[in-house]
Amino acid sequence: MLLPLLELKKALLEEKTDKLKARVGSILATVSDGDGQVSKESAADIVKNMTGGKKTAKVEWLFTKPFTPVHTKDGAEADDSYLKALMLCFANSVGLKDPNADVIASKLVAEEVCVFANEVLDRWLRTAPDVKSDWMQYYEKTGHKYAYTVNAQAKYKWVLYLASVYGGQMAVDTLDGLMEHWPLWQKGGLAKEIPYALILNGSSEYIMKVEKMSRKHRFNSIRKASADALLCAAEKLGISKEDFADRMVPDMDFDENMCRTFDYGSRQFKVYLSPKLEPEVYCDGKKLKSMPKPAESDDKAKADAAYKEFTDMKKLMKTIVATQLVRLEKTMCTARCWTLENWKKLFVTNPIMHRFAIGLVWGIYKEDQLQTSLRYLEDGSFNTVDDEEFVLPKTAQIGLVHPIELSDQELSAWKQQLKDYEVVQPFAQLERRIFKAADEEKGMDRIERFSGRIKKSMELASAMNRIGWSKGEVKDGPIIDDFIREDIFTRNSGIKARLEHSGMGVDVYRGEETNVTIGELYFYQLPGGERIKIADLRDRYFSEIMSQLSQVLE
Repeated sequence: MLLPLLELKKALLEEKTDKLKARVGSILATVSDGDGQVSKESAADIVKNMTGGKKTAKVEWLFTKPFTPVHTKDGAEADDSYLKALMLCFANSVGLKDPNADVIASKLVAEEVCVFANEVLDRWLRTAPDVKSDWMQYYEKTGHKYAYTVNAQAKYKWVLYLASVYGGQMAVDTLDGLMEHWPLWQKGGLAKEIPYALILNGSSEYIMKVEKMSRKHRFNSIRKASADALLCAAEKLGISKEDFADRMVPDMDFDENMCRTFDYGSRQFKVYLSPKLEPEVYCDGKKLKSMPKPAESDDKAKADAAYKEFTDMKKLMKTIVATQLVRLEKTMCTARCWTLENWKKLFVTNPIMHRFAIGLVWGIYKEDQLQTSLRYLEDGSFNTVDDEEFVLPKTAQIGLVHPIELSDQELSAWKQQLKDYEVVQPFAQLERRIFKAADEEKGMDRIERFSGRIKKSMELASAMNRIGWSKGEVKDGPIIDDFIREDIFTRNSGIKARLEHSGMGVDVYRGEETNVTIGELYFYQLPGGERIKIADLRDRYFSEIMSQLSQVLE
């Protein structure tokens, strides 16, 4: 558990403002010890207390027609009061998940609650004033898929949280679409609420999604909101948002031997992770090509459940691997370090991160300077570039080595050692291109090496989004004339890179494709915004930014 739940629940009860209550509620949901229940009342008593008199007035607008029936787990159709109470758990304090919501939901059929949550989301999105806005009329004429959402009213934004917590993948798909289009339709404020809604879900998968959005979403506003949602959660725990994201990486129920057992009744299968981060299935010591489907000789209930668990695990594993791969590579740029204790928690005990760790070259750092490079081995020991055992000091700060920090001799020796031991790196660490600032550039506060190059607008916008850059502020026209990228190095500071260009339409994919001329590249210190000289940039940061832009502009 990340923080004593009693402290969070106390803060939740004492806090008076909705905004701060929402943030505390997000943390409470995220670090729940499993039951999430504060009240000792029964679901029936909770529903009765929440729906008496005129207490349901704020959700009655949703009941103009019946919802798809939701049943209790004993088979009876649930009264509308249960549905209203569930909604009030979110509507009574926007952004907050009242722990009583799970008490109520626990009495209902989960799959039907999921359908209900999506119906509530759809009704809110389709509930609009009689007079249609110019935006709505325009997008209806063009047949846009999300035109009907343009007039969704912000006062009912609690629906986003209900949908995130109980709406499953269908709701997530809808929320993804809204984040892609709302910022273009003057609904950026509502779009920025969605990352907080996803955080409130509390699952590792949703936390990882928000973390990815904080790095990769095409709208800078969504990226910032995602980072803030993570930071709000992390600050309540007294850790950085990166540490918070570390703690949300699931262990996939593997045991201390990095093994997970699936029981078919008559047969048991042991699953391990291969060096390529793929599941390897064994039965009675024999390796199988894949997990077999249940047979007639198996216990049907056990086998069906185990087979489903395995397929779900594979799907989630694919998501985790993709997300953590990008996160780890980003540490190459931002020079993030872990204490020895936190490094072990993430890379020794978690099976997926353990597999990543043994394929990479690590370093001990002191005041941002590499002291020693080393490799983590399968048996838990470390060795040096000379293939000698190395014992880490307890005060070690550990980070990923960037090849720009190694001499030519060291780089060559590490490559040979990995080759000798047939180690395949999860991403190009030692083989990545290295870029260094020219002497004449070091005294400048800009980079001009890309200036004057011409790219097609749609091609440029797509490529910059793919490498993690976002469009800058909208100017008159409406146009944008720069791309930006922000990288955080500590909890309170970082660097913004800004690439100027001749300009393109805000909705570049709908307009006519034009030629765009690349301008100069600038760097600014965050949060103040002071311009930085090239000589003052970290070598690995400069190299990574140049590597990204070279992929697009060379």
